[in-house]
Formats: sequence, structure tokens, C-alpha cells
Amino acid sequence: NDKLLVDGMEAIFLRHPSVQFAFYTRTADATQLFQYKLMGGMIPDGMPDADAIKFWNRQNLAMLEGLQAKHSNFRTFVAPGAGHCGNTFDSALKETGFKAWLRTV
Repeated sequence: NDKLLVDGMEAIFLRHPSVQFAFYTRTADATQLFQYKLMGGMIPDGMPDADAIKFWNRQNLAMLEGLQAKHSNFRTFVAPGAGHCGNTFDSALKETGFKAWLRTV
């Protein structure tokens, strides 16, 4: 449920106001879409995957923008395209603006 995720993240941000949190995502993350559907996300039945990823992306960005607007210790970076879990930052470092964003975290 979307509210559970937002409430959980907000509780963490509020509990640790001196910690800077960062979130990196992509505009077409099929793994996030898959998990969102599994958790009962509100993707209309029968919606083609290409449309579903756009639908999910709008919801995800709205959630992240809302959290960032409310919490000064939360920053986001949204890269274009597909992909999930760039833990080594190999692909993230190639994205325009990522290094500058990283310095703000």
C-alpha cells in the first residue's frame, strides 16, 4: 500500500533529522513495477506493460516529490530509462547531473 511506504519513510526521516537520505531511481524500472503490482498497486487490469510503466512512474515521482518537499533530509535523483539497483553506481555516474546531485547528499 502506497500510504504504508510513505508513512514508513517519513517515520525514518523524522526519527533521524540529522541524517541525509538519498534515493536513486529510473523512469522505467520494470522491477519496481513488478513489485508494485505484487503488493496490490493500483495498475488497471489488462493495462499493457508500456502503459503500466508510465502509470507507475507518475505515481512514483509524485510520491518522491512529496517526500522531498516535506523533508529537507531526503533527496532524489531520477535517471531516464530502464534499470534497477545500480548499487555500484557504474551506470548512475554516467547520468547527466548525477555527480552534482551526489555532492548535495
